[in-house]
Amino acid sequence: MKHTDFYNQYKYLDACTENELKAAVKAHGKEYVFIHTENDDDDDHISEERNNAPIISASTKWMKSYEDFYVTRVVIDNFDCVVVYGFPKDGWSDDEQELTSIAHGQLEYVIDEIPETDEVQDVTIP
Repeated sequence: MKHTDFYNQYKYLDACTENELKAAVKAHGKEYVFIHTENDDDDDHISEERNNAPIISASTKWMKSYEDFYVTRVVIDNFDCVVVYGFPKDGWSDDEQELTSIAHGQLEYVIDEIPETDEVQDVTIP
């Protein structure tokens, strides 16, 4: 059946959201950490951070479909690109992995969990 193809509009909205996420992360430097994976000894601390970390639908380059991931951190790389890391919510490992494909609209959940700074309270693109 004929219908409107919204793919390009979704891609545009995702790009806008990525730019807002980039601004939010830059407000904290070039990285924002939700779960400090280097503190694996402190299970209570990891559990608390996990409870406060955003969960998004995404996949790694080795996966065929999306699943829920805890976001561990977001980095702005040397090419000024956003790189999101996480580990599966209901999965096989707590090892951090790069999330290479993120479902439409999911980056907003990440921005929601990044706190304001004294200098940056709003990353809305006009």
